[in-house]
Amino acid sequence: MSKRLLGGFLVILLALSVTSSVSADSQKYKNLPVRDLVWNDQTAKATDVPVVVMDGRTMIPAYLFKQFGYSLSSVGDKVIVKNTQNERYIRSAGIAHSFESFLWEAQNYEEQLSDAVLERAANEEIPEETVSRLQDQLKALQQSYQLQAQNLSQTPAKFEDYFEAGRWAEGMMTAYREMTEAGAEFLKEGTPESLKTYRSKKQKALKELQGAQLAVTKLFNRSMTKIQ
Repeated sequence: MSKRLLGGFLVILLALSVTSSVSADSQKYKNLPVRDLVWNDQTAKATDVPVVVMDGRTMIPAYLFKQFGYSLSSVGDKVIVKNTQNERYIRSAGIAHSFESFLWEAQNYEEQLSDAVLERAANEEIPEETVSRLQDQLKALQQSYQLQAQNLSQTPAKFEDYFEAGRWAEGMMTAYREMTEAGAEFLKEGTPESLKTYRSKKQKALKELQGAQLAVTKLFNRSMTKIQ
């Protein structure tokens, strides 16, 4: 068979055994039986050359694969097919993994703040350097969050988990700022009232952190299961 374009698209030959019925073969294209292409329960819509049966083999026009997330290019005598869906999901999984690392940084920061509060509650003086260091860590965490949030907003795979992760992360950062302010107040004053306020803010911050961790993990897992 000559290497030529059919309807502007190269044809891929698939060695499939075909059982034909009279009714199925009633549809013809250039006197060849026509078939429907169903990929993962999704039926392709032929806009040019359809799927046909020739010499007992099913011939599928390459252009139809574009409807299932594949890109096509022709270089010399080669037809290059790429699964662009995989590229989207791989990138989304990478963004989710990076966000998971950021959330671990947030958890580590909370633990350091909690240690300082416990020392202060034991009537130990907390050096000003410790307070300043914690404040600097929060600023760095906020900068990291801005970068991660920007990357998350560019996630190619727009799952519902993406929006959920964004909402939880934004709420977490608000709660972290409030927790830090309450913690700094207690480190300075050391009063039972300020300690109570800090514990309340910490509980809320941890709830938001856990929600963000769960949402980002779901986004990562959803992306990975879509990779073919």
